[in-house]
Amino acid sequence: MVYKNTRKRNSSKLYKWCYENGLTMAQFADQLQICTTTIALWAMGTRKPTPIHMMMVKKLTRGKISTPKDLVNEQLQGQEE
Repeated sequence: MVYKNTRKRNSSKLYKWCYENGLTMAQFADQLQICTTTIALWAMGTRKPTPIHMMMVKKLTRGKISTPKDLVNEQLQGQEE
């Protein structure tokens, strides 16, 4: 029996930025001094970063990630209420 991998790949701009810059999400979370679960909640759109965290993200990514919407998985955008 063959099982397909049904897990959707994270396609947020943050994930892409980390991949392009050779960082794991855990390493990025460490730089922000938060846990990876928090970033996962941002990517799912369940939680939004605080203004301070958003400012830190913007600084670490040199402005490439500048809004909370940039953190949300692109496959989930449009499903928000």
